[in-house]
Amino acid sequence: MLARHVKQGGARVLQLGGSTRDIFYYPADTIQVTVGGPDVSPGLWEQAGMQAKVPVQAVKAEPQKVLSSQAGSTADSIVLLNQLQEWADMQQLLSQVYRVLKPGATLVFVQRLRGGPLQPLLGGSAGAVDPTLIDQIQDYAGWDFVQVDAALQSSDLHAVGVAVKPLTATGNASADGSVDAAAFEALMRRGKGKRQQQQQQAGGFQQKP
Repeated sequence: MLARHVKQGGARVLQLGGSTRDIFYYPADTIQVTVGGPDVSPGLWEQAGMQAKVPVQAVKAEPQKVLSSQAGSTADSIVLLNQLQEWADMQQLLSQVYRVLKPGATLVFVQRLRGGPLQPLLGGSAGAVDPTLIDQIQDYAGWDFVQVDAALQSSDLHAVGVAVKPLTATGNASADGSVDAAAFEALMRRGKGKRQQQQQQAGGFQQKP
């Protein structure tokens, strides 16, 4: 996911949540990954960055503070790993993400969902969100394109998605933007050039008309 939807050729990335192993999945020529969260250990993250040969700046702070402190149009990708439950106002989160992303840049997210078949056996629903929050990401007016799928990770249901900010005010993001060309074209073929909207149903997300 990170290797496919984070810009090749030098990206500046903001990652909220996740673990140090995520650093090893970024493109080798990533310029910098800024990682934020209340439990971030700067030393561990920077060591992982040296091992992965990806420069890392670690910020120990609440994700809301980390995101709001970023300058506008500075990130080639924003990566949210199980972060939606941290925001009381999804529209505020999405507007901040949109502000920080460069034109043509991507929001990449993985989010644990309520309702997985083995969730009661895997520690309950802590950190999981209602699938309607995923709908809010899909329905956000600013995206040029958005694709979301359901995936099982350790028998636990997750939403995995990517959204693209337009290159221009009139839309028309392209493979020349921040996403990997092959990955972008695959998404566009799948959606037949239209924005994809899916909803959770019977263990997966179904395309909306």
